[in-house]
Amino acid sequence: MGRPISTQLARRIFSTLRWPDAPLLIYLVAFARQCTWGLPDQLVAWTTTAVIAGSILLLHAALRPARGESPPLKFWMVVGLPLILMFLLRLPFPDINYDQMNYHLVNGERALHGWPFKSYEYFPGVLLPNPAPDMVEGISRYLVGYRLGPVINLVALLWAALSLELILRDFVLEELTRFVAVLFALVTEHSLYLLNMYMVDLLALPLITEALFYILNIQKLDGKKEYTIVHVASLLGMSIAFKLTNIAIAIPLLGLLATQLAKDGQLLRPLPILTVSFALAVPSIPFSLFMYRQTGSPVFPFFNNLFHSPYFPSTAYRDELRGPRGILESLLWPLWGTIESSRISAMDHGGLYFGKISLIYPLAIVAACARSMDMPIRTLSLATAIMILLWSFGSGDIRYAIPIEVIGAILIVYLASHAWAKLEAHQTFSKIAILLAITFLGLLTFFIFMRGVVHKEYYSTNNAWDSIGQPTILSAPMLYAKEAKELFLDRDPRRFIDEETARVLSDVEVWINSIDATSAVEIATRPDIPIISLGKATGIFDYMESPASQERLKVVLERFRDKRMFTLVQVPDFFEAAKVIERSGLRITTIAPIEVEFFSRFRKLKFLLIGLEFA
Repeated sequence: MGRPISTQLARRIFSTLRWPDAPLLIYLVAFARQCTWGLPDQLVAWTTTAVIAGSILLLHAALRPARGESPPLKFWMVVGLPLILMFLLRLPFPDINYDQMNYHLVNGERALHGWPFKSYEYFPGVLLPNPAPDMVEGISRYLVGYRLGPVINLVALLWAALSLELILRDFVLEELTRFVAVLFALVTEHSLYLLNMYMVDLLALPLITEALFYILNIQKLDGKKEYTIVHVASLLGMSIAFKLTNIAIAIPLLGLLATQLAKDGQLLRPLPILTVSFALAVPSIPFSLFMYRQTGSPVFPFFNNLFHSPYFPSTAYRDELRGPRGILESLLWPLWGTIESSRISAMDHGGLYFGKISLIYPLAIVAACARSMDMPIRTLSLATAIMILLWSFGSGDIRYAIPIEVIGAILIVYLASHAWAKLEAHQTFSKIAILLAITFLGLLTFFIFMRGVVHKEYYSTNNAWDSIGQPTILSAPMLYAKEAKELFLDRDPRRFIDEETARVLSDVEVWINSIDATSAVEIATRPDIPIISLGKATGIFDYMESPASQERLKVVLERFRDKRMFTLVQVPDFFEAAKVIERSGLRITTIAPIEVEFFSRFRKLKFLLIGLEFA
């Protein structure tokens, strides 16, 4: 007898799984968990989440078109090994970057356990974008521990490398050259030093590169074109849910997809367009509905000039410290910003910005207008130039342009290979010019790597540059060895807190978040109690400018009138925090210094533990 049909089908589906399906499953779990926030029982919620995510993955594995053979071991030696070594440089040092301490950790923890915040809380993480990427980072953290948790960023880069290699196969035929080109595309200043941090910017990169691969090859697919279009929309939808600024990348890519399909009119009828629109929106729907119910805006507090939430002024958010100022700067920002390093990146600490965007921008414009270029590369060039303009006018922060630098690098590689092919039969000095250009790109890549090695992220609880967030094995070899002993043993932050500190913190019944970059310590030390923000967010947002927010805060605080309320404040920020506390109708009763071992026995974060009561 033959095997049962169900067994044959199962074997067929599971045989189509690839290693990137493991991180994809984590992504799907994060989105599926948002659909089960309302289930009070954790076991039921997570079981349902697993069933939803697993079913979607298996269905996708059965329906997706073939992508070509996987690259050989040599590919991983050329592309994977340098990235892995970069990750190992800082591996055992726990990440305490500012955004992680401010809202990433608390947002991920709350969303993994249920609603992002309860009705009796008020923005525990101060700022609440879609927590899906923080949930992905959180799942990784639970699987392998706090130190190793950012490995999901490394996995995302390696996953993106597969799509880039497939894209480059069309015009870089020699294997080793192609593999080096993939590494060149992935290497950006920010992608390297974000590897070990709980920042979410790299997670969308494989989604965007995979979508680009299918867009460029949509006409080559036999019989699965309709599904691929929905798949592309879903990938871009997930990338937007991960980072709202990815809209600047998704719009041109969707335009590129439309041009690829222009000669296939039946796919541009209303029903397919509605299907694509739905697939694009689905990843953001659960969180957007939650935020709309809580604040009256699906993307609160962003774009409040459009949504007019009563809890925030009706203005469009713009970081005045970053990005271009005025139309002229916006048009020239990819070039201008390289010498304005503190404005092109909030994570810069001086010097020039070493990136590829200043090369990509003029090349994209020239290639889009060059009639000698193949039409596919002209349309990709136009899409890239539009991405850059949308990014420049939208934010101008280079951290939000990592996918653009990667996509633009494809253009650089194509133009280099195109020029080399054209000059193959010509005079020697032309080839020398090309070799000099390639040498320049090689040196640029080397300098980017070096910036990634020497970059340090700072978070201070005592004075201006009190603690180096993540040194390297080169700068602190002994501490590296000590911290490495905690690998895989750091899932629970309370394991690192001494008994006396734990006893003091046991008196806290409600955390009052009065200043930035403390919520991570609050959720780590006492994960089971409410956290209430007093309205300040990242030094930029101030919810209390709205009368509705002031009233809402009063109602929330009143619930805890008889509870023991405390706030953590970094010593240099005491006077600023005191003003925020006073305007919220509270007053300080006690002040005591406290040191907290945050996922490390070798570095203590210093705070003031301040008792509060109603004024």
